[in-house]
Amino acid sequence: TKNEDLMNVTDVVRDELILKDKYQVLTKDETELFFEINPNIFSSQSNSASLNRYLEEAQSFYDNFAFKEGVELLQSTLDTYRRSESLHSQAFRITDAYLILANIFLGDNNPKAATQAFTEALRLDPSLHLDPLQYPPQTIEAFNLAKQDQNISELGSNKLTIEVSPADAKIYLNGQLKGSQSVELTNLPDGEHFILVEESGYRSWGNKIVLPQKEVVKVSLKEEKDQPLTTKGFTVANLRDVDELVRLSLPIGEKLGVNKVVLVSLEEIGYNHRITTRMIDMEYRASHKSQSVEVLDLPKDTRSAAEHVVADLNKLSDVDLAANPKKYAESDVIVIGKKRKRPFYKNPIIWALVGVAIAGGATSAVLLSRDSGNDSSVTVGGPLTKF
Repeated sequence: TKNEDLMNVTDVVRDELILKDKYQVLTKDETELFFEINPNIFSSQSNSASLNRYLEEAQSFYDNFAFKEGVELLQSTLDTYRRSESLHSQAFRITDAYLILANIFLGDNNPKAATQAFTEALRLDPSLHLDPLQYPPQTIEAFNLAKQDQNISELGSNKLTIEVSPADAKIYLNGQLKGSQSVELTNLPDGEHFILVEESGYRSWGNKIVLPQKEVVKVSLKEEKDQPLTTKGFTVANLRDVDELVRLSLPIGEKLGVNKVVLVSLEEIGYNHRITTRMIDMEYRASHKSQSVEVLDLPKDTRSAAEHVVADLNKLSDVDLAANPKKYAESDVIVIGKKRKRPFYKNPIIWALVGVAIAGGATSAVLLSRDSGNDSSVTVGGPLTKF
């Protein structure tokens, strides 16, 4: 797709957003300034993207006697991690999550649920013990009772070999470092276990296995290549790789402090063109269902296509991903609590990222800011337009 075609499509989409009178749109010059002063935006992902931040939040709930909120947060995070595919490549401390969950259950006077959480933590790591400096005496006592009651031999005894390259890559099982290059693990209980392999300069690999069905796992990490970046945006290798699109949108959204990132792509389909929009939700770290429109004639049909996709964006802006992740999201969603979220379009600031050429198509992004009251502004290396 020609670069100017993408720029034209994005300009028309921007115009349609303005016509809806819900959005405030910043200029392309201001967008280019953002990339110009943040050339290494993709070089290091923010630690806040890690699931482990929810452990700290849950502990904070416990410290403030908000036991129900802490339980909801941890159960939601654990459920999302277990059913996920992409999140397994994060160094999530799953055994610590169950220990904190058990501690909160005890604080909420629910010893039965606490014992269940302790039991699952011990299944994931039978060698677990609690540090008396981190947990109160009653929690340690309840943990030791659960450990005595649990017959490890009845949980199964499996052997697992994990071989990786490069040789220096670190191998984790259920959040615990087990070695590098090749490790042989024995006496593993039946059930789900989570393998993570990571090394600097390579893309992390993670997967869930179910014992006793798996005996040997071989992993070859792929090199982490620098993400191409220009003053007009960034490139991606595959428009259908939703996890990659979410991953690349997160550091941009976090840097700008926005709550939505909207991607716009343009592809050649035979003699036609396909315009696709994708809305990335920063809070839930997931993509809404995408919307595509095929046009027969650019630029003649661009306006009607833009009207259609912007109308879809308006509908998505009212959707709460937490309400039904399977229906509304195309990637994993962490559902936290049950409170309703305000629509993103109240007093937002929009950044349009345009002119991005990629293999097999092109993409641009529109960044939508989180609510900030009646007086909204963004500063990126210097003051920009204030509304």
